[in-house]
Amino acid sequence: MIRSLDLRGKALTKVGYQKAIPRAKLDIAAALVAIEPILQKVKSGTEADLLQLAEEFDGVRPPSIRVPQSALDKALADLDPKIRAALELSAERIRKVHNDQTRGVTTTKVVDGGVVTERWIPVDRVGLYVPGGRAVYPSSVLMNVIPAQIAKVSSIAVASPPQKEFGGLPHPTILAACALLGITEVYAVGGAQAIALFAYGMDGLCEKCDLVTGPGNIYVAAAKRALRGVIGIDSEAGPTEIAILADESARAGDVAADLISQAEHDVIAAAVLVTTSEKLAADVVKELEVRVAKTKHSARIREALSGIQSAIVMVDSIAQGLDVVNAYAAEHLEIQTQNAAQDALKIRNAGAVFIGRFSPVSLGDYSAGSNHVLPTGGCACHSSGLSVQTFLRGLHYIEYEKKWPLWLPLRDELTSLSPYGAPQVPAEATLNTNENPYAPSPELAQAIADRVHRVATTLNRYPDRDATVLRTSLGKFINTLSGTNFTADSIWAANGSNEIIQSLFMAFGDRGALGFTPSYSMHPLIAKVVGVTWQDGGRRADFTLDTAKAITEISGKKPALTFVTTPNNPTGTLLKIGEIEELAKATAQVSGLLVIDEAYAEFSKEISAVALIEKYPNVVVIRTMSKAFAFAGARVGYLVANPDVVDAMFLVRLPYHLSAITQAAAEVALEYQAELLGTVATLIDSRAKVIADLESMGLTVAPSSANFIIFSGFNVEPAQIWRQLLDRGVLIRDVGLLGHLRMTIGNEAENQKFIGALKEILQK
Repeated sequence: MIRSLDLRGKALTKVGYQKAIPRAKLDIAAALVAIEPILQKVKSGTEADLLQLAEEFDGVRPPSIRVPQSALDKALADLDPKIRAALELSAERIRKVHNDQTRGVTTTKVVDGGVVTERWIPVDRVGLYVPGGRAVYPSSVLMNVIPAQIAKVSSIAVASPPQKEFGGLPHPTILAACALLGITEVYAVGGAQAIALFAYGMDGLCEKCDLVTGPGNIYVAAAKRALRGVIGIDSEAGPTEIAILADESARAGDVAADLISQAEHDVIAAAVLVTTSEKLAADVVKELEVRVAKTKHSARIREALSGIQSAIVMVDSIAQGLDVVNAYAAEHLEIQTQNAAQDALKIRNAGAVFIGRFSPVSLGDYSAGSNHVLPTGGCACHSSGLSVQTFLRGLHYIEYEKKWPLWLPLRDELTSLSPYGAPQVPAEATLNTNENPYAPSPELAQAIADRVHRVATTLNRYPDRDATVLRTSLGKFINTLSGTNFTADSIWAANGSNEIIQSLFMAFGDRGALGFTPSYSMHPLIAKVVGVTWQDGGRRADFTLDTAKAITEISGKKPALTFVTTPNNPTGTLLKIGEIEELAKATAQVSGLLVIDEAYAEFSKEISAVALIEKYPNVVVIRTMSKAFAFAGARVGYLVANPDVVDAMFLVRLPYHLSAITQAAAEVALEYQAELLGTVATLIDSRAKVIADLESMGLTVAPSSANFIIFSGFNVEPAQIWRQLLDRGVLIRDVGLLGHLRMTIGNEAENQKFIGALKEILQK
């Protein structure tokens, strides 16, 4: 049934051992020729072509290529409770192992003033292939999806062949496993056409992926080889294989069972035993004869075991056996020796190593917690199994600071900083700084001029250092918006919200500050300038704030100041008032202030956090007249807080910090608030139209409650898109989020110029 190979007394090279134990022959060249028409059909085709290919190769025409959510929900609801429990146990173990594979940030100081930082960034979108030929593999769903989720891949799609038995849908257990993990994008497509769909995408059906992973047959492997470069791949998976290194301590029944467990996968699966024991070898042959006859797929197993790729290999010693298995580089390697743990440490080349009789390969296939998507065909010499790192890319950030002269006594913590600044370059459509595009009316401009003219006659005197009139007017404005009853004692005005942020750090920053990036970049920058320790709690992959995690961060770090921006800049995402209240409770418990930055609040329908101040005196709300108020040039920001907070702010206020002219202009603007805020509804409508236009181009847009949107989904680097837009007279913002750009909603002409220019660029 299985051939014998005697390598005793033969000291071969690595190549010699590889020739002695060959793999089954795979005609990849022929497969590449066979799949070429399929790849071209998918590249230029439609869903109808995929349906036709399914009929041709799978013997069934699916009702649709995209599996409806109802089918996923039904598959999970109908799943055998015992199978569900087994999948949940496997998922729990896989998560436990793979959570420890995440990578941190590494910063290397190369020279004084020069650092290189390595960050691990997830790919934007992956296509995961789950085979469905001779058997059903829900475990492959878990093995592919969970590492991608832990890596924080933002877009995950799964493909599995349609099954005639199930009306053209993938196997229901596959669908149930997807639903169990929260995967909603599943396609009933198999073989080379599935890999091509992920590589090229298809208008109206499937967005192009950046990476494809998962095992499959020779045609799947050929498609991966053909499309490598168009799309990233994990490996060209071949037939499964097992090698077992054993001595006289191994049990023949265990060894035979493990050889059979892999031989049943495919007629060209490899099963190799390397042993020092003639008795074990003879006993394994006897066990195989008995056990194979009793198995469900005995013919397939017998063919695999009798093929050139399978053998019982005799060696002189475990040391020689280690040389053999290291040369062979098996997908699965079992060590069943007296000193299995120590021998396993000498393994250099294997997809995964299973130590001892109670660690069979079948355990790794399902619920050991390790990953079963492993390199085959000897590729373990240079490749690893699927892991969280498969979905991450190491990105280097090189930052060399300006070389300041030695005579200049600049603070050390400032030497690595760069001044804040959005690009100020000429453009017909300036959509990069979140300004309101609508200028004040001639009547308002005249009213401001008249008031400033009146003030000009008193410019020989200092202004009202407490800005009492302006603060009273701001209080009335907030009360009208929010139904509150604030007086000037709860309002503090300054030269833009940035001065307020700086003053908060100066007054309250002794225990440091906490924020959740990506968010307003000035928060950590001002903290560093002022000398306050800044800590980052981070956000989810979709830019929303995980409030439970944030509360844990607050409780653990006990910051004096916790900053939350809502709607968030640069992402536009929103935090609900109930979530803010939970954060307020958490910050109160550590005697800290919760600072809610509401620079874009007028563009949202959510209740302002000022409504919480009476109940939670530790809540501080920052607002501005620069955005919705269309008053950016006046530089007026204000704070709403408990009067004790405002009194403390006066301790760090510079004398006469708010000029008489600024106060006068702002007072007039508040008198004309109906006009200035009258464009908000127009900008909200325009926002919806621009989002619809971007999504129609196949781009991904983050939900926004601000006057800007952030979007992704390009086939080239965003910096190239940014430059090409500028060449066409449109200036938007690259905010430093990998794969994303941000644009401010402009007037109708500016928006149309942006959309037209972007369409032209993407169609090239």
